[in-house]
Amino acid sequence: MRNDWLTSDCACTVPRYDQSIPPGGQGGITLTIKPFSVIHRFKKETKVRLNDPDQPVVYLTMTGVAQPFIEIKPGHIVRLRGAPGDPVRRQVRIISHLPAPFKIKEYRTNIPDRIEMSLKPEVPDKVYVLEVRPKGQAPGAFAGVIELFTNSKERPRLIVRVFGEIYLPSAGGQ
Repeated sequence: MRNDWLTSDCACTVPRYDQSIPPGGQGGITLTIKPFSVIHRFKKETKVRLNDPDQPVVYLTMTGVAQPFIEIKPGHIVRLRGAPGDPVRRQVRIISHLPAPFKIKEYRTNIPDRIEMSLKPEVPDKVYVLEVRPKGQAPGAFAGVIELFTNSKERPRLIVRVFGEIYLPSAGGQ
């Protein structure tokens, strides 16, 4: 079987198959999902072209529920919006589903002049809480990232994106 005989609807599908099958013989195809590409419920289809005139195409469908190694809840995007002095802060939880102890060894941001952040363990070696808040009173919009470096070989680096808009209250009290 040549490489162009297999077409997946997603680059997250990884095929393994017997390269050559003799006439009348049998072969195998194994499809797997890249672990960082799919989370939650999924359905992926792969088209297999055959040199059998009676059945030139076969479709293989994989369905399931994938649990990520590490989740960021509610999501990997933090939005900070409010007026200077407002108690604007957001939290995300970093949750490990790995069997081994999970540690966040270091974290940093490319916008240290715009945000303050803290990281605290909630469940030792499993769950961390990252809190992000605007720094200072300067109005304006900003965007950046927080990088978290872990002891996990599966996910050694995590990214949380931060978008902020600190605005001055409108005049007239309305």
